[in-house]
Amino acid sequence: MSGVKTKQWMVVIVLLLLIGTGWYLSVRAASGVDNRNAQEELVRRADAFAGKELYVRAVPLYREALGYRTEEVPRIEEKLLQVYLAQEDTDSYLALVEKRSADRTASEQEYLRAAEIYLAQNDLAEAMALLKKGMEAYPGGPVGELYEDNRYGYSMRVTKAVEIMPTPENSLMPAFDGSKWGYINAVGKFVLPAAYDTAVPFNSRGYTVVSMDGTYYTLLKTGEKYGVDETHVTDVRGINNAYIIAQHNGKYGFYTGDFVCALPEMQFDEVTMNSCGVFAAKNGGRWAVIRENGEAATDYIYEDVAVNSLRQAFAGNLAMMKSDGLWYLVDVEGNRVCDTGFSDARAPESGNYIAVANEKGKWGFIDRSGQLVIDYQYDDAWSFSNHLAAVRIVDTWGYISERNELVIAEPLENAMPFHNYSAQASFQGNGALITLEYKVE
Repeated sequence: MSGVKTKQWMVVIVLLLLIGTGWYLSVRAASGVDNRNAQEELVRRADAFAGKELYVRAVPLYREALGYRTEEVPRIEEKLLQVYLAQEDTDSYLALVEKRSADRTASEQEYLRAAEIYLAQNDLAEAMALLKKGMEAYPGGPVGELYEDNRYGYSMRVTKAVEIMPTPENSLMPAFDGSKWGYINAVGKFVLPAAYDTAVPFNSRGYTVVSMDGTYYTLLKTGEKYGVDETHVTDVRGINNAYIIAQHNGKYGFYTGDFVCALPEMQFDEVTMNSCGVFAAKNGGRWAVIRENGEAATDYIYEDVAVNSLRQAFAGNLAMMKSDGLWYLVDVEGNRVCDTGFSDARAPESGNYIAVANEKGKWGFIDRSGQLVIDYQYDDAWSFSNHLAAVRIVDTWGYISERNELVIAEPLENAMPFHNYSAQASFQGNGALITLEYKVE
Protein backbone atom coordinates (compact mmCIF):
# COMPACT_ATOMS: atom_id res chain seq x y z
CA MET A 1 0.00 0.00 0.00
CA SER A 2 2.83 2.34 0.88
CA GLY A 3 4.40 1.73 -2.53
CA VAL A 4 1.23 2.93 -4.28
CA LYS A 5 1.20 6.12 -2.18
CA THR A 6 4.85 6.76 -3.04
CA LYS A 7 4.15 6.50 -6.74
CA GLN A 8 1.17 8.85 -6.37
CA TRP A 9 3.33 11.42 -4.65
CA MET A 10 5.95 11.13 -7.36
CA VAL A 11 3.30 11.76 -10.03
CA VAL A 12 2.07 14.81 -8.11
CA ILE A 13 5.63 16.17 -7.83
CA VAL A 14 6.28 15.68 -11.54
CA LEU A 15 3.01 17.44 -12.41
CA LEU A 16 3.87 20.32 -10.12
CA LEU A 17 7.29 20.62 -11.74
CA LEU A 18 5.77 20.65 -15.20
CA ILE A 19 3.23 23.26 -14.18
CA GLY A 20 5.95 25.37 -12.56
CA THR A 21 8.22 25.13 -15.58
CA GLY A 22 5.42 26.10 -17.90
CA TRP A 23 4.47 29.02 -15.70
CA TYR A 24 8.12 30.17 -15.56
CA LEU A 25 8.52 29.95 -19.33
CA SER A 26 5.27 31.77 -19.97
CA VAL A 27 6.22 34.52 -17.51
CA ARG A 28 9.67 34.76 -19.06
CA ALA A 29 8.22 34.97 -22.57
CA ALA A 30 5.76 37.60 -21.47
CA SER A 31 8.59 39.48 -19.75
CA GLY A 32 10.70 39.32 -22.92
CA VAL A 33 7.83 40.73 -24.95
CA ASP A 34 7.31 43.43 -22.36
CA ASN A 35 11.01 44.29 -22.41
CA ARG A 36 11.06 44.60 -26.17
CA ASN A 37 7.92 46.69 -26.12
CA ALA A 38 9.35 48.98 -23.44
CA GLN A 39 12.62 49.27 -25.33
CA GLU A 40 10.85 50.08 -28.61
CA GLU A 41 8.81 52.78 -26.92
CA LEU A 42 11.94 54.38 -25.45
CA VAL A 43 13.66 54.30 -28.83
CA ARG A 44 10.59 55.75 -30.55
CA ARG A 45 10.52 58.66 -28.13
CA ALA A 46 14.30 59.15 -28.40
CA ASP A 47 14.11 59.13 -32.21
CA ALA A 48 11.44 61.82 -32.08
CA PHE A 49 13.60 64.07 -29.91
CA ALA A 50 16.69 63.40 -32.04
CA GLY A 51 14.73 64.29 -35.18
CA LYS A 52 14.04 67.68 -33.65
CA GLU A 53 17.73 68.04 -32.62
CA LEU A 54 16.67 67.87 -28.96
CA TYR A 55 19.65 65.66 -28.24
CA VAL A 56 19.82 66.41 -24.54
CA ARG A 57 16.44 64.68 -24.19
CA ALA A 58 17.16 61.88 -26.64
CA VAL A 59 20.35 60.65 -24.98
CA PRO A 60 18.81 59.53 -21.63
CA LEU A 61 16.10 57.62 -23.46
CA TYR A 62 18.58 55.78 -25.70
CA ARG A 63 20.69 54.95 -22.65
CA GLU A 64 17.68 53.65 -20.78
CA ALA A 65 16.73 51.55 -23.79
CA LEU A 66 20.18 49.97 -23.76
CA GLY A 67 19.40 48.67 -20.29
CA TYR A 68 17.16 46.06 -21.90
CA ARG A 69 19.55 43.41 -23.20
CA THR A 70 17.87 42.47 -26.46
CA GLU A 71 19.18 41.83 -29.94
CA GLU A 72 18.40 45.47 -30.73
CA VAL A 73 21.24 46.81 -28.54
CA PRO A 74 23.83 47.20 -31.37
CA ARG A 75 21.33 49.12 -33.51
CA ILE A 76 20.44 51.43 -30.61
CA GLU A 77 24.13 52.03 -29.92
CA GLU A 78 24.52 53.15 -33.53
CA LYS A 79 21.74 55.71 -33.03
CA LEU A 80 23.38 56.92 -29.84
CA LEU A 81 26.73 57.30 -31.58
CA GLN A 82 25.13 59.56 -34.18
CA VAL A 83 23.65 61.71 -31.44
CA TYR A 84 27.00 61.97 -29.68
CA LEU A 85 28.54 63.20 -32.92
CA ALA A 86 25.76 65.73 -33.38
CA GLN A 87 26.33 66.93 -29.80
CA GLU A 88 30.09 66.97 -30.36
CA ASP A 89 30.35 64.84 -27.24
CA THR A 90 33.60 63.18 -28.28
CA ASP A 91 34.32 61.60 -24.90
CA SER A 92 31.04 59.68 -24.91
CA TYR A 93 31.51 58.77 -28.57
CA LEU A 94 34.98 57.37 -27.95
CA ALA A 95 33.86 55.42 -24.88
CA LEU A 96 31.01 53.79 -26.79
CA VAL A 97 33.21 52.92 -29.79
CA GLU A 98 35.76 51.34 -27.44
CA LYS A 99 32.94 49.31 -25.90
CA ARG A 100 31.66 48.24 -29.33
CA SER A 101 35.20 47.34 -30.35
CA ALA A 102 35.44 45.03 -27.33
CA ASP A 103 32.04 43.54 -28.26
CA ARG A 104 33.23 43.17 -31.90
CA THR A 105 30.26 45.19 -33.16
CA ALA A 106 32.05 48.41 -34.16
CA SER A 107 31.86 49.32 -37.83
CA GLU A 108 34.86 50.21 -39.97
CA GLN A 109 33.67 53.81 -40.13
CA GLU A 110 33.44 53.97 -36.35
CA TYR A 111 37.06 52.85 -36.00
CA LEU A 112 38.14 55.49 -38.49
CA ARG A 113 36.15 58.33 -36.93
CA ALA A 114 37.18 57.49 -33.37
CA ALA A 115 40.84 57.27 -34.38
CA GLU A 116 40.61 60.63 -36.11
CA ILE A 117 39.18 62.13 -32.91
CA TYR A 118 42.07 60.69 -30.89
CA LEU A 119 44.54 62.09 -33.42
CA ALA A 120 42.91 65.52 -33.29
CA GLN A 121 43.35 65.39 -29.51
CA ASN A 122 47.05 64.49 -29.99
CA ASP A 123 46.42 61.15 -28.30
CA LEU A 124 48.50 59.08 -30.69
CA ALA A 125 48.83 56.05 -28.43
CA GLU A 126 45.05 55.61 -28.05
CA ALA A 127 44.50 56.18 -31.76
CA MET A 128 47.04 53.56 -32.77
CA ALA A 129 45.79 51.04 -30.21
CA LEU A 130 42.24 51.37 -31.54
CA LEU A 131 43.38 51.18 -35.16
CA LYS A 132 45.30 47.97 -34.43
CA LYS A 133 42.06 46.44 -33.15
CA GLY A 134 40.27 47.77 -36.21
CA MET A 135 42.81 46.14 -38.53
CA GLU A 136 42.01 42.77 -36.98
CA ALA A 137 38.31 43.27 -37.70
CA TYR A 138 38.76 44.92 -41.11
CA PRO A 139 42.12 43.87 -42.60
CA GLY A 140 43.48 45.42 -45.75
CA GLY A 141 41.23 48.49 -45.76
CA PRO A 142 41.24 52.18 -44.83
CA VAL A 143 41.78 51.41 -41.13
CA GLY A 144 45.17 49.93 -41.99
CA GLU A 145 45.97 52.88 -44.24
CA LEU A 146 45.24 55.35 -41.44
CA TYR A 147 47.44 53.30 -39.12
CA GLU A 148 50.33 53.40 -41.59
CA ASP A 149 49.86 57.12 -42.18
CA ASN A 150 50.33 57.87 -38.48
CA ARG A 151 52.55 55.18 -37.01
CA TYR A 152 55.74 57.05 -37.96
CA GLY A 153 55.00 60.39 -36.36
CA TYR A 154 58.27 61.87 -35.11
CA SER A 155 60.01 64.87 -33.64
CA MET A 156 63.49 66.12 -34.58
CA ARG A 157 65.84 68.06 -32.31
CA VAL A 158 68.90 69.76 -33.75
CA THR A 159 71.77 69.70 -31.23
CA LYS A 160 75.01 71.60 -30.69
CA ALA A 161 76.98 68.49 -31.61
CA VAL A 162 78.22 67.80 -35.12
CA GLU A 163 78.24 64.00 -34.69
CA ILE A 164 76.30 61.69 -32.36
CA MET A 165 77.14 58.03 -31.80
CA PRO A 166 74.31 55.46 -31.66
CA THR A 167 73.81 53.40 -28.50
CA PRO A 168 71.40 50.54 -27.75
CA GLU A 169 69.15 52.68 -25.53
CA ASN A 170 69.97 56.12 -26.99
CA SER A 171 69.50 57.67 -23.55
CA LEU A 172 73.10 58.84 -23.07
CA MET A 173 75.14 59.13 -26.26
CA PRO A 174 78.72 60.09 -27.12
CA ALA A 175 78.62 63.38 -29.04
CA PHE A 176 81.37 65.33 -30.84
CA ASP A 177 81.21 69.13 -30.83
CA GLY A 178 83.84 69.54 -33.56
CA SER A 179 86.73 69.51 -31.14
CA LYS A 180 86.04 67.13 -28.25
CA TRP A 181 83.67 64.34 -27.23
CA GLY A 182 81.09 64.52 -24.47
CA TYR A 183 77.74 62.88 -23.76
CA ILE A 184 74.24 64.12 -24.57
CA ASN A 185 70.89 62.92 -23.28
CA ALA A 186 67.76 61.92 -25.22
CA VAL A 187 66.75 65.55 -25.79
CA GLY A 188 70.16 66.53 -27.16
CA LYS A 189 71.55 68.36 -24.12
CA PHE A 190 75.19 67.85 -23.07
CA VAL A 191 75.12 66.27 -19.62
CA LEU A 192 78.84 65.45 -19.62
CA PRO A 193 80.81 68.27 -21.26
CA ALA A 194 82.78 67.85 -24.46
CA ALA A 195 86.17 67.38 -22.82
CA TYR A 196 87.41 64.02 -24.09
CA ASP A 197 89.58 63.05 -27.04
CA THR A 198 87.67 59.77 -27.59
CA ALA A 199 84.52 58.24 -26.14
CA VAL A 200 82.45 55.05 -26.45
CA PRO A 201 78.89 54.26 -25.29
CA PHE A 202 78.13 53.47 -21.65
CA ASN A 203 77.58 49.82 -20.80
CA SER A 204 74.60 48.42 -18.90
CA ARG A 205 76.53 48.67 -15.63
CA GLY A 206 76.83 52.43 -15.91
CA TYR A 207 80.39 53.13 -16.93
CA THR A 208 82.21 54.05 -20.12
CA VAL A 209 85.75 54.61 -21.41
CA VAL A 210 87.14 57.97 -22.52
CA SER A 211 90.63 59.23 -23.27
CA MET A 212 92.29 62.50 -22.38
CA ASP A 213 95.81 63.52 -23.36
CA GLY A 214 96.69 59.99 -24.46
CA THR A 215 95.40 58.20 -21.33
CA TYR A 216 92.26 56.06 -21.11
CA TYR A 217 89.93 56.24 -18.12
CA THR A 218 86.78 54.43 -17.07
CA LEU A 219 84.12 56.97 -16.25
CA LEU A 220 80.86 56.85 -14.27
CA LYS A 221 77.66 58.55 -15.45
CA THR A 222 78.35 61.32 -12.96
CA GLY A 223 81.52 62.14 -14.88
CA GLU A 224 83.76 60.88 -12.08
CA LYS A 225 86.80 58.80 -12.99
CA TYR A 226 86.57 55.19 -11.87
CA GLY A 227 89.73 53.63 -13.29
CA VAL A 228 92.89 54.61 -15.15
CA ASP A 229 94.81 52.69 -17.81
CA GLU A 230 98.26 51.70 -16.63
CA THR A 231 98.53 48.89 -19.17
CA HIS A 232 98.88 51.43 -21.98
CA VAL A 233 96.24 50.14 -24.41
CA THR A 234 96.29 51.82 -27.80
CA ASP A 235 92.62 51.63 -28.86
CA VAL A 236 89.24 50.98 -27.23
CA ARG A 237 86.37 49.60 -29.34
CA GLY A 238 83.71 49.57 -26.63
CA ILE A 239 82.46 47.72 -23.56
CA ASN A 240 80.81 44.30 -23.75
CA ASN A 241 78.98 43.64 -20.49
CA ALA A 242 81.77 43.91 -17.88
CA TYR A 243 84.73 43.85 -20.26
CA ILE A 244 86.42 46.63 -22.17
CA ILE A 245 87.48 45.60 -25.67
CA ALA A 246 90.89 47.21 -26.13
CA GLN A 247 94.04 46.84 -28.21
CA HIS A 248 97.44 46.15 -26.68
CA ASN A 249 100.59 45.17 -28.56
CA GLY A 250 98.59 44.99 -31.79
CA LYS A 251 95.98 42.55 -30.45
CA TYR A 252 92.43 43.15 -29.22
CA GLY A 253 91.37 41.50 -25.98
CA PHE A 254 89.08 41.81 -22.99
CA TYR A 255 89.99 44.07 -20.05
CA THR A 256 88.54 44.92 -16.66
CA GLY A 257 87.47 48.40 -15.56
CA ASP A 258 91.03 48.89 -14.31
CA PHE A 259 92.47 47.86 -17.72
CA VAL A 260 93.77 44.50 -16.56
CA CYS A 261 93.61 41.80 -19.24
CA ALA A 262 90.87 39.44 -18.03
CA LEU A 263 91.04 36.76 -20.75
CA PRO A 264 94.65 36.51 -21.98
CA GLU A 265 93.82 33.44 -24.07
CA MET A 266 91.44 35.49 -26.23
CA GLN A 267 93.54 37.76 -28.46
CA PHE A 268 92.50 38.89 -31.95
CA ASP A 269 93.65 41.09 -34.81
CA GLU A 270 90.12 42.54 -35.05
CA VAL A 271 86.93 41.95 -33.07
CA THR A 272 83.31 43.08 -33.08
CA MET A 273 81.07 43.76 -30.12
CA ASN A 274 79.35 40.77 -28.57
CA SER A 275 75.65 40.20 -29.34
CA CYS A 276 73.34 37.18 -29.52
CA GLY A 277 75.91 35.27 -27.46
CA VAL A 278 78.61 35.50 -30.14
CA PHE A 279 81.00 37.92 -31.79
CA ALA A 280 83.15 37.95 -34.92
CA ALA A 281 86.92 37.91 -34.62
CA LYS A 282 89.78 38.13 -37.11
CA ASN A 283 93.16 36.37 -37.02
CA GLY A 284 95.53 35.63 -39.85
CA GLY A 285 93.54 37.66 -42.34
CA ARG A 286 90.30 35.67 -41.87
CA TRP A 287 87.21 35.98 -39.68
CA ALA A 288 85.47 33.45 -37.45
CA VAL A 289 82.36 33.32 -35.27
CA ILE A 290 83.35 33.04 -31.59
CA ARG A 291 80.99 32.24 -28.72
CA GLU A 292 81.11 34.61 -25.76
CA ASN A 293 82.77 31.91 -23.63
CA GLY A 294 85.67 31.88 -26.09
CA GLU A 295 84.77 28.70 -27.96
CA ALA A 296 84.96 28.86 -31.76
CA ALA A 297 81.63 28.36 -33.50
CA THR A 298 83.48 28.32 -36.86
CA ASP A 299 87.02 28.20 -38.15
CA TYR A 300 88.65 31.36 -39.51
CA ILE A 301 87.10 30.99 -42.95
CA TYR A 302 85.41 34.29 -43.80
CA GLU A 303 86.94 37.07 -45.86
CA ASP A 304 85.07 39.87 -44.12
CA VAL A 305 82.18 40.62 -41.79
CA ALA A 306 79.63 43.44 -41.89
CA VAL A 307 79.35 45.51 -38.71
CA ASN A 308 76.22 47.44 -37.73
CA SER A 309 75.83 50.87 -36.16
CA LEU A 310 76.43 49.38 -32.69
CA ARG A 311 79.68 47.75 -33.89
CA GLN A 312 78.08 44.30 -33.76
CA ALA A 313 78.16 41.61 -36.42
CA PHE A 314 75.04 39.81 -35.21
CA ALA A 315 71.51 41.03 -34.52
CA GLY A 316 68.42 38.87 -34.43
CA ASN A 317 70.78 35.83 -34.44
CA LEU A 318 71.95 36.61 -37.99
CA ALA A 319 74.98 38.26 -39.59
CA MET A 320 76.28 39.05 -43.07
CA MET A 321 79.68 37.47 -43.78
CA LYS A 322 81.79 37.42 -46.94
CA SER A 323 82.98 34.24 -48.63
CA ASP A 324 84.36 33.72 -52.14
CA GLY A 325 83.75 37.37 -52.97
CA LEU A 326 80.04 37.41 -52.01
CA TRP A 327 78.11 38.25 -48.86
CA TYR A 328 75.96 35.56 -47.25
CA LEU A 329 73.38 35.56 -44.49
CA VAL A 330 74.61 33.27 -41.68
CA ASP A 331 73.33 32.20 -38.25
CA VAL A 332 75.17 32.16 -34.91
CA GLU A 333 76.70 28.77 -35.78
CA GLY A 334 78.06 30.14 -39.06
CA ASN A 335 75.59 28.19 -41.21
CA ARG A 336 74.32 29.86 -44.37
CA VAL A 337 70.63 30.70 -44.15
CA CYS A 338 70.31 30.55 -47.94
CA ASP A 339 72.54 29.94 -50.93
CA THR A 340 72.09 33.43 -52.40
CA GLY A 341 75.18 35.64 -52.28
CA PHE A 342 75.13 39.42 -52.57
CA SER A 343 77.63 41.92 -53.98
CA ASP A 344 77.56 44.04 -50.81
CA ALA A 345 75.67 44.02 -47.54
CA ARG A 346 75.06 45.78 -44.26
CA ALA A 347 74.92 43.91 -40.97
CA PRO A 348 71.48 43.35 -39.41
CA GLU A 349 70.45 46.01 -36.90
CA SER A 350 67.55 43.99 -35.45
CA GLY A 351 65.25 41.15 -36.43
CA ASN A 352 63.89 43.19 -39.37
CA TYR A 353 64.91 43.39 -43.06
CA ILE A 354 68.60 43.53 -43.99
CA ALA A 355 70.20 45.89 -46.53
CA VAL A 356 72.02 44.29 -49.49
CA ALA A 357 73.43 45.64 -52.77
CA ASN A 358 73.64 44.29 -56.30
CA GLU A 359 76.56 44.43 -58.72
CA LYS A 360 75.47 47.93 -59.88
CA GLY A 361 75.82 49.35 -56.38
CA LYS A 362 72.10 49.77 -55.80
CA TRP A 363 70.66 48.80 -52.43
CA GLY A 364 67.54 46.84 -51.52
CA PHE A 365 66.44 44.63 -48.64
CA ILE A 366 66.08 40.93 -47.88
CA ASP A 367 64.05 39.19 -45.19
CA ARG A 368 65.46 36.76 -42.65
CA SER A 369 65.24 33.88 -45.12
CA GLY A 370 67.33 35.77 -47.69
CA GLN A 371 64.44 36.59 -50.02
CA LEU A 372 64.49 40.02 -51.69
CA VAL A 373 61.53 41.99 -50.32
CA ILE A 374 62.42 45.55 -51.44
CA ASP A 375 64.02 45.83 -54.85
CA TYR A 376 67.44 47.38 -55.51
CA GLN A 377 66.84 51.11 -55.92
CA TYR A 378 68.74 53.14 -53.28
CA ASP A 379 72.19 54.68 -53.43
CA ASP A 380 73.01 53.56 -49.88
CA ALA A 381 71.12 52.06 -46.96
CA TRP A 382 71.24 50.72 -43.43
CA SER A 383 69.31 47.65 -42.32
CA PHE A 384 65.88 48.02 -40.73
CA SER A 385 65.31 48.56 -37.01
CA ASN A 386 62.16 49.75 -35.24
CA HIS A 387 60.44 49.01 -38.59
CA LEU A 388 62.36 51.79 -40.40
CA ALA A 389 65.49 51.91 -42.54
CA ALA A 390 67.75 54.83 -43.37
CA VAL A 391 68.26 55.14 -47.14
CA ARG A 392 70.14 57.55 -49.37
CA ILE A 393 68.68 58.88 -52.63
CA VAL A 394 71.44 60.70 -54.51
CA ASP A 395 72.83 62.97 -51.75
CA THR A 396 69.89 63.03 -49.34
CA TRP A 397 69.04 60.57 -46.59
CA GLY A 398 65.60 59.70 -45.27
CA TYR A 399 63.73 56.78 -43.72
CA ILE A 400 61.46 54.23 -45.39
CA SER A 401 58.89 51.88 -43.89
CA GLU A 402 58.69 48.15 -44.52
CA ARG A 403 56.15 49.00 -47.22
CA ASN A 404 58.95 50.91 -49.00
CA GLU A 405 57.31 54.28 -48.42
CA LEU A 406 59.40 57.35 -47.56
CA VAL A 407 57.95 58.29 -44.16
CA ILE A 408 60.66 60.65 -42.84
CA ALA A 409 61.66 62.96 -45.66
CA GLU A 410 63.70 65.66 -43.94
CA PRO A 411 66.68 66.84 -46.06
CA LEU A 412 69.23 64.88 -44.03
CA GLU A 413 72.92 64.85 -44.88
CA ASN A 414 73.35 61.57 -43.02
CA ALA A 415 71.11 59.19 -41.09
CA MET A 416 71.71 56.29 -38.73
CA PRO A 417 69.45 53.38 -37.75
CA PHE A 418 66.82 53.66 -35.05
CA HIS A 419 67.42 52.06 -31.66
CA ASN A 420 64.91 52.34 -28.84
CA TYR A 421 62.81 54.48 -31.23
CA SER A 422 65.47 57.18 -31.60
CA ALA A 423 68.03 57.79 -34.36
CA GLN A 424 70.96 60.07 -35.04
CA ALA A 425 71.17 62.21 -38.18
CA SER A 426 72.96 65.18 -39.68
CA PHE A 427 70.86 68.24 -40.52
CA GLN A 428 72.38 71.43 -41.94
CA GLY A 429 75.78 70.55 -40.55
CA ASN A 430 74.60 69.70 -37.04
CA GLY A 431 73.84 66.46 -35.29
CA ALA A 432 70.13 65.84 -34.84
CA LEU A 433 68.04 63.36 -32.87
CA ILE A 434 64.89 61.91 -34.45
CA THR A 435 62.43 60.35 -32.00
CA LEU A 436 59.38 58.33 -32.93
CA GLU A 437 56.23 59.39 -31.08
CA TYR A 438 54.67 55.93 -31.24
CA LYS A 439 56.49 52.77 -30.25
CA VAL A 440 55.52 50.02 -32.69
CA GLU A 441 56.15 46.64 -31.08
